[in-house]
Amino acid sequence: MTVQIVRLTRVFRFGATELPDTDPTASPETVLSHYHGAYPFLAMAKVGEPTEEGDRLVYPIQKPEAQTKGRALKRLTKAQRDALARAVEIANAPAQSGPDNARQWNGVAMFTSNLLRRSPTPVADAMMVPML
Repeated sequence: MTVQIVRLTRVFRFGATELPDTDPTASPETVLSHYHGAYPFLAMAKVGEPTEEGDRLVYPIQKPEAQTKGRALKRLTKAQRDALARAVEIANAPAQSGPDNARQWNGVAMFTSNLLRRSPTPVADAMMVPML
């Protein structure tokens, strides 16, 4: 019985792009640093756990998370939380007609108009999308 040693070819993959190994003796991070001139995001990318595909060892490249600049996210104020709780209460209440129904819809109208008049906040706006 003879034993054959097969050297797997390293390949680095992100999306549909595959980059060949420039130096089989170098670490995966060193090979990525070689390519970051052509692919700038590789300077911040991470190398995932390799998987074997035939005679190749494929290293997935994980792109860094997108980051945003700008105003810090604001939390809901107590008045906004109370208004949101009241709107949920109205939505879950059984349908009815009469003076109470008009009072409830007046509350919904006030809540909506307050939302439209205030300055936008990413957290509150994301929570209110289903309501608008």
